[in-house]
Amino acid sequence: MTEFYNRLLPWKSAVIVAVDLMGGFSKEGKIPWHYPEDFKWFQQHTKNNICVMGRTTYDDIDRKLGDMAEASVLPSRECYVVTSRPLKRMNATPIPNIESLAKYRDEDNAHKTVFFIGGELIYKESVELVDEAYVTVINTIVEGADRFFPVDYVAEHFKTMNSANAQTFDAVFTLLRRTSY
Repeated sequence: MTEFYNRLLPWKSAVIVAVDLMGGFSKEGKIPWHYPEDFKWFQQHTKNNICVMGRTTYDDIDRKLGDMAEASVLPSRECYVVTSRPLKRMNATPIPNIESLAKYRDEDNAHKTVFFIGGELIYKESVELVDEAYVTVINTIVEGADRFFPVDYVAEHFKTMNSANAQTFDAVFTLLRRTSY
């Protein structure tokens, strides 16, 4: 992991997630809310950057976007999927684990930020590596949430740099920066 971290360090990295007050971000395999303002926040920060996701997250996005995801599962982003199985389309690069991402770093993408966008296992592994966390905190508790973001780890190792209230729903967009490992 140390060798990987040293190779990733020059590459700015972040997690991006929307959570309820308990850190929940999924219920029965689906995001339990739909807020266009949050999707714009996500797009604003991840566009023209690198997104890394797990297989379930990939399958969900690919299914929702359909033909719009033909060239890239997330348009205007370089996408990697942590998976042991082949992808249905060549709209993302499959990688066996987060550590293998380091071999894709080159001069063309060295200036980009790597965003880890889920699911639960990707968040748990990547939050220990990243420099920043972009967290939308939605003022609700989702009954039956079954996937959680490691909010306790972030609270212990990150500091809020800025935050802004959402305009169209009850939430706060927050940027946090790492203070310790």
